[in-house]
Amino acid sequence: MTLLPMAMAKIDVLEAKLRDAHDEIKHLQDLRGLIPAMMKQRSKGNYRNGSGELVVCWDAPDGVMPPEYFTMSDDKTTVTVLKQGLYEVTVRLASTGQGNLNLMLNSVCVATTKMCRSLHEYFTFKPDDQISIRIGDGFEADPLQNCFTILRIHDEIKT
Repeated sequence: MTLLPMAMAKIDVLEAKLRDAHDEIKHLQDLRGLIPAMMKQRSKGNYRNGSGELVVCWDAPDGVMPPEYFTMSDDKTTVTVLKQGLYEVTVRLASTGQGNLNLMLNSVCVATTKMCRSLHEYFTFKPDDQISIRIGDGFEADPLQNCFTILRIHDEIKT
């Protein structure tokens, strides 16, 4: 017996394409929780806090701050993480000054680098963790070159 190809009706082809599109939409909806959230801010300056430390103000008006993931303190120096997960943190500061750039987590230094360099680290944050940047004297902010980015990579923390 010889098998001969059958011509599919146009309606069958459209139904198959619609079914494929529906499956793809369902798959994308399932992945929606894995889409990373990003906070990106630029700095216009700094000031000395009540402890005399030089802190960076993240106050450029064109920053990105999804309110369901991050909040900024009123003085624009501290970012609060709202959702637990794995995050990538990048800080780039350009300055003619000397000293260190210190990444602070809940007022404790968790990473440091020399000025005019980038800091790039991965952290597991919990809700209400607070992140800020402390710097050495002589810092001069350049909003085109100073950037603070926090990228939420994954929402689950594996133990």
